[in-house]
Amino acid sequence: MRGVIGYIPSESIVSRLSPVTRLLIFILMTTAAALAYFVNLYIMATLFLISIVLLGVAKVPSFWMKIATFVFIMQLIGTMITNVFFPPGLTPIVEGQVLFKWWWFIITDRAVVRILHVTFLFFSMAYTTLFLISSTTQRDLVLGLRTLKVPFSACFLLTIIFRSAGLFLADYAIIKEAKEGRGVDFSKGSVIDRLRKYIHLLGPLIVLFVRRASMLSVSLESKGFGAKGNKPSQYRTVKLRSYDYLLIFGFTVLAILALIDRVLVYF
Repeated sequence: MRGVIGYIPSESIVSRLSPVTRLLIFILMTTAAALAYFVNLYIMATLFLISIVLLGVAKVPSFWMKIATFVFIMQLIGTMITNVFFPPGLTPIVEGQVLFKWWWFIITDRAVVRILHVTFLFFSMAYTTLFLISSTTQRDLVLGLRTLKVPFSACFLLTIIFRSAGLFLADYAIIKEAKEGRGVDFSKGSVIDRLRKYIHLLGPLIVLFVRRASMLSVSLESKGFGAKGNKPSQYRTVKLRSYDYLLIFGFTVLAILALIDRVLVYF
């Protein structure tokens, strides 16, 4: 069974957890990060460290970690430029104790705290999302959603999206290899030439996409999908073990602490 991002998740401690536990960890982590944002820096730092630990125990491939880290470092640099290096009067971030000043570059203690909040939020959410999609198969993800009473139509739509994404990546790799077998070199030429070569891949990809959509439509119709009174059954069931309950309880407590801090801000 393929993973959400197109590869088979490796055997790890996380693979022993139920799909519901992995889903709830993702939901509670992102909820806690959103609640603690600009409220409690210690909780944000804790969530950041937990997300790194989750990636480690899930044995996420370094390739995906490098991509996620690079993307969010670029976003982080942009946030630092807009929130820290601003002249006085253009942003309220210059308020607070000045830690460094050179010409019109000003760094204050509030700016440092703000950028730490942004850093922890970006990376904790990115790494937690990567943890979920890299440690959960498509089937287990949908099974977990069904166990959480998500409507069947929404789960089916999510299944189609994930499956289409994986098939698209596989088709892209096959078509590209076929082009290279015919002498097309995607690494040579100017930027425009290489872009033109990649554009030529769109034709076969679109044809394959339309063909699969037609086959899926016929298959659903033949199986009576959407017929009145046809309630889908569930072949597999999820069983939670003691460590599943323990992890869910721990992350729930963390989210509740973030909620309490958020509420106390208004009093």
